[in-house]
Amino acid sequence: VFWLLIAAALIVVAVFPQLAYWVSDLLGFDSPSNFIFLCGIIVLLVRTFAQDRKIAVLKRKLTALVQDEALRDK
Repeated sequence: VFWLLIAAALIVVAVFPQLAYWVSDLLGFDSPSNFIFLCGIIVLLVRTFAQDRKIAVLKRKLTALVQDEALRDK
């Protein structure tokens, strides 16, 4: 779903390039491509941090599960 939303957003920007020009001018970018690259980097960083948080939670759950199972076996 994530990649479909990214593809849809890129299609919208491709169909309506004036949107990218307007937003990049509004935010003070030299060119719309710099704005699009920055948005892509930000989206991927947020996704990476979200996945990292999920992995940390799963590692804590796995540790608790292994410890509980070890106590039951003993």
